[in-house]
Amino acid sequence: MELGEIKTIHFTGIKGVAMTALACCAQDLGIKISGSDLAEIFVTDATLTKRGINWHSGFSDQHLPKNLDLLVYTGAFGCQPNPEIAAAEKQGIPVLNHAQALALFTQDKTLISVAGVGGKSTVSAMLATVFDTAGVRPSFSVGVSDIPCLDAPGRYVNNSRFFIAEADEYIACKKRDDQPRFWYQRPELAIITNIEFDHPDVYADFEQTKTAFAQFTASISEQGLLVACADSRKVKDFLKKVEKPVQTYGFSEKVDWQIIDWQQGEQFQSFSVAQGGGVFGPVKLGVPGRFNGLNATATLAAATFFGLGFKQIQSGLKRFTGTKRRFELIKATADYILYDDYAHHPREIEVTLKAAKHWLADYKIMVIFQPHTYSRTRVLFKEFSQSFSLADQVILVPIYASAREKPDPQTSSYQLYQQIAQLHRQAFYVKDKASLTRLLTKTLQPKTAILTLGAGDIFLWHPEIIKTLTALS
Repeated sequence: MELGEIKTIHFTGIKGVAMTALACCAQDLGIKISGSDLAEIFVTDATLTKRGINWHSGFSDQHLPKNLDLLVYTGAFGCQPNPEIAAAEKQGIPVLNHAQALALFTQDKTLISVAGVGGKSTVSAMLATVFDTAGVRPSFSVGVSDIPCLDAPGRYVNNSRFFIAEADEYIACKKRDDQPRFWYQRPELAIITNIEFDHPDVYADFEQTKTAFAQFTASISEQGLLVACADSRKVKDFLKKVEKPVQTYGFSEKVDWQIIDWQQGEQFQSFSVAQGGGVFGPVKLGVPGRFNGLNATATLAAATFFGLGFKQIQSGLKRFTGTKRRFELIKATADYILYDDYAHHPREIEVTLKAAKHWLADYKIMVIFQPHTYSRTRVLFKEFSQSFSLADQVILVPIYASAREKPDPQTSSYQLYQQIAQLHRQAFYVKDKASLTRLLTKTLQPKTAILTLGAGDIFLWHPEIIKTLTALS
């Protein structure tokens, strides 16, 4: 199948962040877009509406347009019988899962793939911003609902050499395609931010996760490069068996790109980077945390490989303001401030809280955490219980169950709360939004920063939280 021959695409599960980004790419090509998804509110609704992309609620073979050239489905809705997929296959219409479709969009480009459990969305967005600021105008597809400084989560530029894409280690579709999604990508340059055991529903253990990453790095072109964060012991061990050219980055000594002179205070961070006997700097970022210092350094290494100068990179990083659901400022009042972050793995929670303690030094930190998937909560139960030590208060809400798994009556947020409460004096559990409102009204103190964390729909709780903060201010 040739991308240039496609005139119409239907997206089954269009409101997933990766699907929305790809739909934006298709729209830029002049392809006619249709789609369908669940009726519930998604974080991508605003982006799709802004782009004039309409979607059907629910799934039906009647949703397929006439003269359809391709159906793209997300793994969440390919795991069970879906009437749209069945109808397309019956009619002989090509059907691809998202990972296969993304590969189709990148096949004629110089691909930069960003992988890792935490950081891949931000690094992809940073790189796209840096290239765009330098006048390169890359194509990109990032699994967030929006990149404000680029005004879209995805873009396709016909005459651009580069395509920047997230590289996700999760499988393409449980029932139809158990190949890890990033195995479909053929990058010239790949970035690995870290490697963690994050998907116990598809990988038996960390060794299987490493095997998936090894296959991914094997696909890097011979003239290409792997850029990897060597601050992670797991990554350092992994790199011993990588046979592609590698450049490392981090705060550690003996890395190729070393962060030095790092400073962070309330609402600022800056640093320099030592490389090859020289020093690049200063780098100033408008986003918090050592992890974003690492993300920016990965971006510096990758952009330098493709010939961009430091001043160009510096300007792009200064322009970058973050992405939706990545330490995103939602609301500030005289006494309170509300942030939202996608952090859903214990390691991500820890680094997010560490960043918040510096970035919001004058505030107490309250976390409202929504665990994502029963399987992850069960397997990483101990790690989750220990990951909130830097928070002044922790509030657990019910688990958000992914469409790809069944409820597990043996695992609950309440159980996790009970374990956290043994380690943390200010731990609470609420069963719904009304209970949260009552708890906030009773316990919230001035100069508190609230962080909603999780990969589910915790962002839908914001209106009630904001209403409470406004009433208390």
